Amino acid sequence: MYHWDKLYWMILRSIFLLLKLVRIMMYKIILVLMKSRHQLMLNLSHLVLLMEQLLVTHLLNLYHLKNFKSMKTSYTRMFYDVNKILKGKLDVNDIKEFLSYYSVTFRKKVEQCSDISSILHHVKDECSLTDIELLHSIVEEIAEAKEYIETYRAELKEFYKSISVSLCLEENLALFL
Repeated sequence: MYHWDKLYWMILRSIFLLLKLVRIMMYKIILVLMKSRHQLMLNLSHLVLLMEQLLVTHLLNLYHLKNFKSMKTSYTRMFYDVNKILKGKLDVNDIKEFLSYYSVTFRKKVEQCSDISSILHHVKDECSLTDIELLHSIVEEIAEAKEYIETYRAELKEFYKSISVSLCLEENLALFL
């Protein structure tokens, strides 16, 4: 139900923005009407093209935002699932020792941790949506946890494809509009 509410508000926001754009365009059209007919036709066609470009750009931005939020959720889910597995498989002191070699600053952060969850919060801060190598190095020997990382990497690969395809579409649409 929560996703439908978000979708509803995104659609409502999009409609509101489009109505706002239409109001602005109508104001410009009124100004243009005061000019000659020939100039009017040129300006109207230009305004229509501009409105189409704005609409396409806005819809693509909504699409990118949805995909980005989906990836961020997958990233969070991966850390949560790996955390559950590591709690039963690794000793806190072993992880601390391993991570102490990463950097002096990181070693100081990890020394203060008393459990695997707090260590993984620091690991998450060192990682990003596209770089999970530090987490991967921790779970290399644990097949169950590695599965979550591989699943995430597959989702990330699809995310890259969707972004590159939509960016190409945006560029191609801009050429035709």
